[in-house]
Amino acid sequence: MTSAQPPHLAEALRRRGYLISSWPWRALAYLVTTVPIAGLLSLGLLVVGRRVLAVLTYLRTQPTPLDP
Repeated sequence: MTSAQPPHLAEALRRRGYLISSWPWRALAYLVTTVPIAGLLSLGLLVVGRRVLAVLTYLRTQPTPLDP
């Protein structure tokens, strides 16, 4: 009984038609699209997080109505 194992990366790179297969091009497309999208999302999170922290800091430093 033999289990089919996927080829390792080193074996795939040694194949003659590696660069014309879809795998390296899909990986490149993933890299090219993921990096800018992740950058935009992290920038948006930074903008929103900064405002939330500013509001929380303001609320924490204000005296409560029950303070004498």
